[in-house]
Amino acid sequence: MRSFYPWLPAGWSAAVSDYKQWLEINLELKTIVTGIGTQGLSSRWSPDQWVTSYQVSHRDKADEKWVHYQQQGHIKTFVGNKDAESVVINQVEPSFEAVCVRLHPQSWHRWISMRVELFGCPVSSCFMTLGLRDMRIPDIAFSSSSILTQANAPSRARLHLQIGKSQAAGWAPARGDNTPWLQVDLGNRMIIAGIGTQGGHYFWWSTGGWIHKFKVSFKSDGEEWQIYGQNTSEEELVGNSNINLVVINKLSQPFVARLVRIHPIVQTTYGYLRLELYGCPDKNNCDSSPCWNNATCKDHLSSFSCMCPPGFTGETCETDIDDCSSSPCQNGGSCVDHVNNFSCVCSQGFTGLKCESGYNESFLLTFLSFTMAFRVIILKPSCTCGRRTTRRIVGGKRALPGEWPWQAGLMVKNTKQIYCGGALINQEWIVTGAHCVTYRNASTLMVVLGEYDVTRKEGIELFREVDGYQLHPDYHLLTADFDIALVRFKPALSQFSRFISPVCLPTANESFPAGTNCTVTGFGRLTEAGRQATTLQQAVLPIVSRDTCQAAYPEYHITPRMTCAGYVAGGIDACQGDSGGPLVCRKDKIHWYLAGVVSWGLGCARPESYGIYANVPVLASWINVNYCLMTF
Repeated sequence: MRSFYPWLPAGWSAAVSDYKQWLEINLELKTIVTGIGTQGLSSRWSPDQWVTSYQVSHRDKADEKWVHYQQQGHIKTFVGNKDAESVVINQVEPSFEAVCVRLHPQSWHRWISMRVELFGCPVSSCFMTLGLRDMRIPDIAFSSSSILTQANAPSRARLHLQIGKSQAAGWAPARGDNTPWLQVDLGNRMIIAGIGTQGGHYFWWSTGGWIHKFKVSFKSDGEEWQIYGQNTSEEELVGNSNINLVVINKLSQPFVARLVRIHPIVQTTYGYLRLELYGCPDKNNCDSSPCWNNATCKDHLSSFSCMCPPGFTGETCETDIDDCSSSPCQNGGSCVDHVNNFSCVCSQGFTGLKCESGYNESFLLTFLSFTMAFRVIILKPSCTCGRRTTRRIVGGKRALPGEWPWQAGLMVKNTKQIYCGGALINQEWIVTGAHCVTYRNASTLMVVLGEYDVTRKEGIELFREVDGYQLHPDYHLLTADFDIALVRFKPALSQFSRFISPVCLPTANESFPAGTNCTVTGFGRLTEAGRQATTLQQAVLPIVSRDTCQAAYPEYHITPRMTCAGYVAGGIDACQGDSGGPLVCRKDKIHWYLAGVVSWGLGCARPESYGIYANVPVLASWINVNYCLMTF
């Protein structure tokens, strides 16, 4: 709730802060309530205040008694807020139907003050037939524990279905079935708000049969079967008393399910059943992938919740827990917070997980996670390549700090803006595209290593002046053939780290066949005409054969010094600003090799327009000879 004037408090405040206070919302229409969101009150004229816990009551009509919402037979107390601005959303499972809803504060900070939003949908808009009677649900979607005869197949359980040739009007279980059930697969998750039943018969002149009472169970994919009932108590629903009269049970607590079972409890000699389900499709609130950092999304009625992996917190797992808050580093070591771990940069002469022990041979970085502890020596140049310490499955477009430690950026000194990418190959060289440095004065350029977020200084970046560069001697500006260059920076690195280490160079005999999934990284535009990325981006792309690539570019010559990657449908690609950046492929599950250097393409991520990269294995011999021998 909000005030009209901005200088008045934004929210409701009780006149007296005691347990008798309540806030009532009149929804005017009967509504299925599936969630409750609350917020505190913030005002320039008073201290922040909020409700930390509350209970809920509801009713359908003005003359009805208020009913407290319960779970497992007890009045439910909902968790409220921890500050004035954050929104806390509580899922209401099971949901309830109401016209009026009251919130009863149980505890509060400073004063009873709150802002509220209810989630759900009007009952009238969620009481449509779900397709049993009108055949939208196919026969194959029906199943049962047994059948009385072949004429009583499960698919005969459709409301108002009439007797057919050798077919009964209704399903009936076998006489000896002591635990009968009829199941309907709705194909997708649905909100079930009502159940309509009808008896049936085999001969037009017979009295037929019906079910007097029944129970309902339900489940969705990956869930256990649940028996329907209010406050977890199993509920027997009233069935029929003759063949044709339809009895509709409107559920006071609608549920979400894909599979629904009817369990006859009391029936006539032959318990015939014809059926219709009422409700509406349930939107999967996880389809938009609202959870961050590889969190697991759980869908609820009109809302979702995120199950955060270790190291993250927040409503959508967007916040990285500060692993340095406990000051874990000893002996003067400084702590650097990472995703789900930390590293200790130890003072000279100390090493260990937390710099707890002396060490006189080399300088170490150590890492700690909740499930494993491991350490990585800050390597002397040439000791190793292509290794990452981040344990993470690549799923999104945003990388993590240190995830691609060979990523380099080229920038002009006076702008400090990355205009091209590159890949670190040893302590003083990066590989980039020849087009990135053609006609540029080396003294005006800089190399940045360890960069992740260009909008902030993170303390892990290293800036180096460019000492010089060498284009491939056969580079052709118009055809983009041999589009590769070596850039030397100064001063050289004295050591590598978790955030800065080289990629492996392939030999001339190595290849990355079509279909190999590789990763391109860079700070380029997020879309063809969009804004520049502020954090390092990544995309997984398959290698495409040269013949397929040539067919996509009939007006261009795809030479053996070029390799292609991308999807025929487009959608994912390198873009402007990624030029010169690395396309890397993993071998032996540990080491990453430089397979390509971003060169050119038509637009960004267009259908049937693959990205073109300098073919590093073909050009590897030139790289190896030149970066070892070249002087300026």
